[in-house]
Amino acid sequence: MNRTVAKNTFWLFVGQTVGRTLRAGFLIFSARLLGASSWGAFAYALSLASFFSMFTDFGINTLITREVAKKPEVKLKYLSTSLFIKTSLLLVLIPFAFIFRDHLSKIPEAIVLMPLMALLVAFDSLRDLAISIVRAMEKMEIEAWINILTNLAILVFGAFLLVIHPTSYNAMFGYVLGTAFGLLAAIFVLRKHLQGLFRHFDPKMAWPIIKIAWPIGVLGLLGPIMINTDIIIVGWLRSVGEVGFYSAAQRVIQFLYVLPVLLGAAFLPSISKLSESKEEFKKSLEQAVKAVFFLALPLAAGGAILAEPIISSLYGTAFLPAAASFRILCFTFITLFPSAVIINAAFALNRQRSFIFYTAVAILANIVLDLLFIPIWGIAGSALATLLAQIFMFFYILAVMRRINHFSFFSDIKNIILASFFMAGYAFLGQRLGLNFWFILVSSAGLYLLILSLLKEPLLKTLRSYIAKTPAV
Repeated sequence: MNRTVAKNTFWLFVGQTVGRTLRAGFLIFSARLLGASSWGAFAYALSLASFFSMFTDFGINTLITREVAKKPEVKLKYLSTSLFIKTSLLLVLIPFAFIFRDHLSKIPEAIVLMPLMALLVAFDSLRDLAISIVRAMEKMEIEAWINILTNLAILVFGAFLLVIHPTSYNAMFGYVLGTAFGLLAAIFVLRKHLQGLFRHFDPKMAWPIIKIAWPIGVLGLLGPIMINTDIIIVGWLRSVGEVGFYSAAQRVIQFLYVLPVLLGAAFLPSISKLSESKEEFKKSLEQAVKAVFFLALPLAAGGAILAEPIISSLYGTAFLPAAASFRILCFTFITLFPSAVIINAAFALNRQRSFIFYTAVAILANIVLDLLFIPIWGIAGSALATLLAQIFMFFYILAVMRRINHFSFFSDIKNIILASFFMAGYAFLGQRLGLNFWFILVSSAGLYLLILSLLKEPLLKTLRSYIAKTPAV
C-alpha cells in the first residue's frame, strides 16, 4: 500500500501544486490589475461558484472513488447514473442563476457575473465527476495532467482578456473558458473509459447513490461553506473593497488547503481496502495524521508571523489590510489539515453519518459568529468566526473517530511541535532584525527540517522512503 500511496501522493502533489500555482498566478495578476474593488466583485462570484458547486456534488464524487476502488466492474454504472443526477441539479442551478441573479449579491459589478458563475459551476462539476473515476483507478498521473492543463488554460485565457481590457467580467470570462477547456481535456483523455457510458444508466441506482452520498456531502461542506459563506456575508455586510481584501487572504489559505486534500485523496482508495483490518487501518491513519501535522504546524506558525510580508509580496502594499485576516486564518491549518484526513478515514469505514449533526452545528455556528463578529471587527471578525467553528469541529471529529478506532498521535508529534516552535522564533527574530523576507522564508523551512533531522524524527525517514519508491512505481 505504501508504494501506491507514495505514487498517488506524488502525482497529486505535482498536479495540484503546478495547477494551483498557475491559477494563483492568474488571481494575483488579476488582483494587482483590477484593484481591491473590482477584484472583490470577481472574487465574490468565484466564492458563489464554489458554494453552488458543493451542492452539485454533495458527496457523489467521493462515493464513486470509494465504490469503484472496491468494485471496478461498477465503474460505468456509477458514472452514468451520477452524471444523470449532476445534470439534473445543473439544469436547476443554471436557470436559477440567470433568473435570480439580481438577488444573489448587493454588489452591482458582481451581479453581471452571475450567468458566467453558473457556467463555471457546470464545467467544474462535470470535470470533477470524470476525475473521481481516475482516482478510483488510482491513476493520479491522469488527474495531474488534467489539473495542469485546466489551470494553464485559465491563466492564458484570463491574462489575455485582462491585458486587452482589465475588467472583472473579462477575468471571469477567461476563468470560464479555462474550465471549459479542462472539461474537454478530461473527456478526451478518458474517452476510452467512457465508451458505452449512456448505455449503463440505471435509474434504480439514483436514489441509493443520493442516500449514501449525502452524509459525505454534508461533511465535505464544512470547510468550503465556512470559507465561501464568509465572503458572501462580508459582501452583504461590508464594502466590496473589504471583500477584495478578505478574498486576497483566503486565496493564499485555500492554496495551502490543498495539502491535506492531496494526502486524503491518495490515502482513500488504499485505506478503503484496509477497512477490515483494525490494526493496519489504525497504523495507516496515525501515519497520515502525523504527516499533515508535519505540514500544518510550521505553516500556521510561519504564516501568522510573516503575514504582512507575505501579503505585500504577493499583492502589493495596497492589500496590506488583508494581513490581519490572513494571520488568523493561518491557525485553521492546525484543525482543518487533520480533520480532512480523519473524515476520509471515517468514510472508508462507512461511518460518515456519525459526524453529520455536529458538522451542521459547526456550519451554523460559523454563520452566527460571522453575523456577530463582522459588524464589530470587519474581515478579521470573519476569520475569527471560521477559526472558532473549525476548532469546535476538529475536537468533535477527533473524539468520534477515536471511539470508532482508538488511534493516537499527540505523543508522536512532539518533535514537530518543538521544531515548529524554534522555527517560529527564528522567523520572528529575523523579521525584527529586518532580514529579507524570502531569505527568512527559505531559511526557516531549512531550520525546521534540520531540527527534525537532529531530533531523529522517524517521519523524515518514512517520507524519504516514500519518495525513493515513487519513481519505481
